[in-house]
Amino acid sequence: MKTIKFKDAHMIQQVVDGVKTQTRRAVKVQPHGAGSWVRQGLEWMFPNICPHTTIKCPYGIVGDTLQIEGTDHLIQITSIRVERVQDITPQDAIQEGVPLPWPKDFDPDYVAWPHDFESWPDAKKEGFYEEHARAKYITMCHYADMLIKGFKGLWNSIYAKKHPWSDNCWVWVIKFKVVGGAS
Repeated sequence: MKTIKFKDAHMIQQVVDGVKTQTRRAVKVQPHGAGSWVRQGLEWMFPNICPHTTIKCPYGIVGDTLQIEGTDHLIQITSIRVERVQDITPQDAIQEGVPLPWPKDFDPDYVAWPHDFESWPDAKKEGFYEEHARAKYITMCHYADMLIKGFKGLWNSIYAKKHPWSDNCWVWVIKFKVVGGAS
């Protein structure tokens, strides 16, 4: 059975607890130039640069089970894709185990309604709705940026020497679920 290594005991615990459900790993041979990866069955190719060369994800294929190195815990690959490391989304950063940057009781839909709101003229109500929507948007953009910065820090703590964030390298994006192990 193949194994997969995680940075430390904290990250392994995040996997076991279901907090971390995906991982990014640098593609060993980085193609240079513009283009994108194309899936060819169980392999991948970069047709703009290497049209006749395919590679397999070294971690396996969808459905494969991997043992977390140094533990009895098992994960199963649920999807694989290839992308640039900086293409990560805020949702992906959360699935990578980046801590949520907002308070536990944060509710982006909460509105502190003024006590006399119902008596306001429609134009004033509309202004209040627009201001709330604008504030919510700014807040969510700020949190999204914090999640990406959190992942950038995590990435550089692991890969800064070979594949720093600034290089924007190609990565395997491996989603997984825990399927067994020590209790």
